[in-house]
Amino acid sequence: MKQRHKQLGLTVSLTGLLWSGLVLAEEAATKITDPHFKLAPGYLNPADLPLRLALLGAPPKPDSAALARDE
Repeated sequence: MKQRHKQLGLTVSLTGLLWSGLVLAEEAATKITDPHFKLAPGYLNPADLPLRLALLGAPPKPDSAALARDE
């Protein structure tokens, strides 16, 4: 009988710990309201970033000095 009570007590205790952990995990998501953690002035928003491929120049022409430097 004692063994059964120990198992029941252990099960209830572990269930309570698990439940409290789940409740605390749901409350952990907080909103950031501090303006210091927002996008710094001078940085572009992701929608305003230029097309990266447009910033690259054309590849060097065959038998050119630029191609020889790249090799």
